Amino acid sequence: MRRGQGKLSSLNWKLVLLAGIFQIISFVFDQVAIQYEEKNRDIKFKILSTSESRSAYLKMNNRVQDFYWHLKILFFLLHHLNFHLIKKNIYFLPMFLIKLG
Repeated sequence: MRRGQGKLSSLNWKLVLLAGIFQIISFVFDQVAIQYEEKNRDIKFKILSTSESRSAYLKMNNRVQDFYWHLKILFFLLHHLNFHLIKKNIYFLPMFLIKLG
């Protein structure tokens, strides 16, 4: 189809300009939303990594505490059973540690 005069009327120019302005506004709002989501993703990653490192430290602390209590019980048993006086029974110490751990 051909236009009658080959030119757009002032109403058509205004509509095209308005459509362009709305396109630019929608592009800007999309970019703002993308930047906001990127910041949220970074914050969630930091929270997750902090939580995971805290969990790893707690597990390590529990292992050390368990080892400490097992060792304390072993020394208590060795002291009260007079194993510390018998030199040859010191060789059995690693076996107790393995069984208690």
